[in-house]
Amino acid sequence: GEDIVCNGPFMINTMDFLNEDGFILDRNSYYYRDRSKDKYDKYVKPGRIIVNYATALDKQLEQFGTGEVGALYYLGYVPLSARADESGLLKKLKQSDAASTHTYYINESVAPFDKVEVRQALSLALDREAIAAAIVYADAATGLVPNSVLYRADKKTTFRKKAEELIATSAKLEEAKSLLSEAGIKASDYSFTLTVNAESEEHIAIAELAEKAWEALGFTVTIEKLGVEMVMSLNDKNEEVFTGAYDSLYREALQSGDFDIIALDLVATASTAFAYLAPFATDFSGNGYITNHDVLTGTTTYTAAPHITGYDSAAYNIKIEEAFNAESEKERAAYLLEAEKILMNEMPVIPVIFNKDVSVSAKGLKGVSANFYTAGVFTKAKLSGYWKIALAEGWVEKDKKK
Repeated sequence: GEDIVCNGPFMINTMDFLNEDGFILDRNSYYYRDRSKDKYDKYVKPGRIIVNYATALDKQLEQFGTGEVGALYYLGYVPLSARADESGLLKKLKQSDAASTHTYYINESVAPFDKVEVRQALSLALDREAIAAAIVYADAATGLVPNSVLYRADKKTTFRKKAEELIATSAKLEEAKSLLSEAGIKASDYSFTLTVNAESEEHIAIAELAEKAWEALGFTVTIEKLGVEMVMSLNDKNEEVFTGAYDSLYREALQSGDFDIIALDLVATASTAFAYLAPFATDFSGNGYITNHDVLTGTTTYTAAPHITGYDSAAYNIKIEEAFNAESEKERAAYLLEAEKILMNEMPVIPVIFNKDVSVSAKGLKGVSANFYTAGVFTKAKLSGYWKIALAEGWVEKDKKK
C-alpha cells in the first residue's frame, strides 16, 4: 500500500475503481477548520464525494435521483444510447462548450499522407454535421480551435467568432476525389489504420462514420481500438501476478507516434488560442531536440523535433514565432488567425467536431458549476438532507458534525 498526503479540501478515502463506491473523497477535517469548535461541514461541502466507475451507465440513469440513501445525484456523462431521449431526466441536462476539439492526427511519414492533397481529401470526405448529430452533444468543427477558447486574453470574445469557417461541415466527396486524382493517388492502392481509444464510445462511433467516408473514396480502412491492460509481473513462485498498475495502449501509440491516423480530443491547456496552436510549430512542439554529433569536428548540434505528426511548416513556424513576439494581445490574436488558416490548408490534423460538456443534477443538489476545462466545481454545492444520508450510510458519526 501507499500513503497519499492530501493538503486540500478533500482527502482520498479509497481508490478501488472496480467497486461502485470504490473511489471516495472525504472532507479533510483539518482544512480551514478549527476542529475544537467548527462544524465538520464548515467551509467545505459536501463532506463526501463518491465517484461511481463500476455501475453500468444505463443502470446509473435508472438509479439517478431515486431514493435518498445510495442514490446518484450528479451525472457528468450521458451514454450515447440515451442521448436521443430528450424527455424526463435529460430535460434538466446542462450543455456548455468544452475546451476541446475531436481531432484526427495524421502521420505524415506514412504514404500517402505525405501529400497535402490526400490530407485535404480525407477532411473533405467527412460529413461533420452528420457526425455531430450522431454524437448529439457536439457541433460540426469549422476550424481547429474549439468554441470556448478566447480570441484575446484581455477580452471575452471567442476565437471562433473572429475566425473564418476554414473547413466544410458537410461532405464534399467529389471535390475530395478530384484532389486525389490531381495528386496522382489511386485510393484503392492504399490501406491504413484509424486508431481510437477503446474506452470511448464516442470515439468509436465517430471512427465508424469516418471509415465509411474514407472507404467511399476508395481507401481500405481498419479501425484499431486500443484500451487499457493490466501490468503483470512474476512473483517468487514464477507466477504472473497483477502489479496494481495499468498501461494505456492507446496513450502509448499516441506518444510514440506509432499510428497512421489517430483520434483524440485535443484539449486546450489555456484559455487563449496561442497555447492551442503553438505546439504545431517546431520550436514550440514540446517534443524535445534531435541531437546530431559530428565525430570529425567534435561538434554537436541540436534541432527542435517537430510535432508528433511530423508536421514542420516554415510558413507556420514563422507565423507562430511572430505571435510569440507580438507586442500586444491584439497583434498576437491577428497572427493566430493567420496561423490557423495555414494549418487548416496544410491539414496535418483533421478537426471533426467541437465537443460539448454535459451534466445533470438530481433534485436536491444545487450549486454545482463548471470551470473553463469543464471540470465540475462543488465548492458551492448543496445537497438537501445530506447529513441524514451520511448518517444512514454510516459515513460519519453524529458527533463529527460538531
